[in-house]
Amino acid sequence: MTTYGLSGHSMSFSGSVWKDIRHYYYQCNMYAMDVYNKSIDILLSKGSYERDT
Repeated sequence: MTTYGLSGHSMSFSGSVWKDIRHYYYQCNMYAMDVYNKSIDILLSKGSYERDT
């Protein structure tokens, strides 16, 4: 779910001209990246995430 959010927020960020809207999408990207990193860390700690070899 976060990967779709990251893609959508990035596209919205790059298409925005107004500074306040860019700031909003920048913050959305930062929050989505935090959620993604935390979820991967949790999955790795539980052994539920398959790593590429």
